[in-house]
Amino acid sequence: MATLTGKTIAGSYKDLLKINANAYQSGVDGTLRAIEDGDATASALWLATDSALISGDGNRLYFYDADGDEHISADNAGVLSIAAGAEIDLTATAIDLNGTLDVSGTLTVGGNIDFNSGTIDTSTQTVTVELNQAADSFTFDGASDNILSIDASNNRVGIGTASPQKTLSIKDGDMQLFDSANDANIFIGQGNTISSPTYEFSVKTTAAGEFQITDEANSGNRLTIESAGDVTVETGDLIFGTAGKGICLGVTSNTDANTLDDYEEGYFTGVLTCGTSGTVTVNPSFDQLAYTKIGRTVHIQGALVISSVSSPVGSLVLTLPFTSAALTQAADYARGIVSYLSVNAVKSAGFLGLSVGQSAADAAIHEWTTTTNDGSDMAENMTSSTQLYFSMTYIAA
Repeated sequence: MATLTGKTIAGSYKDLLKINANAYQSGVDGTLRAIEDGDATASALWLATDSALISGDGNRLYFYDADGDEHISADNAGVLSIAAGAEIDLTATAIDLNGTLDVSGTLTVGGNIDFNSGTIDTSTQTVTVELNQAADSFTFDGASDNILSIDASNNRVGIGTASPQKTLSIKDGDMQLFDSANDANIFIGQGNTISSPTYEFSVKTTAAGEFQITDEANSGNRLTIESAGDVTVETGDLIFGTAGKGICLGVTSNTDANTLDDYEEGYFTGVLTCGTSGTVTVNPSFDQLAYTKIGRTVHIQGALVISSVSSPVGSLVLTLPFTSAALTQAADYARGIVSYLSVNAVKSAGFLGLSVGQSAADAAIHEWTTTTNDGSDMAENMTSSTQLYFSMTYIAA
């Protein structure tokens, strides 16, 4: 600025502050003129006052450079606007916003944004948050384990982890689904579109406190766990994917002695074999016997009709559907009964016996005497019209 030495205040105004009538700022507005000091030199303007007022609705304070139209203005609605041709660079260590921040363009932040309190309200606008293709994350409370991460490149979301491995990954936490109408649902579908999936199942709770798995595509419940703990399979069968697995009954832990791990029912072909020589042939129209296996217990029953014999000599045995067990001491031995029609003379008029021993693939047919049983010549008692009726239960291996 020009000096005041030897001059009065009244005579120095033009030296202290001068408007150049010829220096138009055409880059901003052709009606604006430059303010110069007494030496006609552009210099910094210092206002030694508490405040400065630029009055009028929409009046502007310009900061001009080659980009043009950089200014600060205010209107009578109380809105302060900052306009820049390229960007606004705020280098302050802290910016305190007590009201609303309205960003109509792009806000680029190279550091941190800290919210001490308040609300981010986007209720009146449609807002899109675009992330880069890396794994972006939001950290809460400054703790490394309070993370909500978004892996945009793999379409994954992580809670408690910055490296989600699935579409939704939750680390060291629980997921809660709650519905005040008592019908909270999780829908799982398969197909090309979300609106009409090919298959869709739901996992839900009901007003009665039940947990259900429902086939939404066919409108039917498939599994229900009641509040008391009872389980109902509405349709279909209960299938174990691994052989030898079963249901533990009467115990609260997996105990082999209490595990029901097998059930089977069906038919098997009854074959009669002579112990010494000859054959006993069963009519193929009447050679099927029935069996039911529950756990290791096997029950057989049915009738065989013999169609022919050829010089049968010696004992006579019947093939079994399962080999018998080898148990402690003589616990594996079992006896059944055989009734008959049209046989040769037998030693007594009572039922015939059927005996199974240890690790046996067949059962021996024998006669009873008053003191013992004898099957040494049982084959010789068979004729071409003999009928044998079996009933027996034994333990399989």
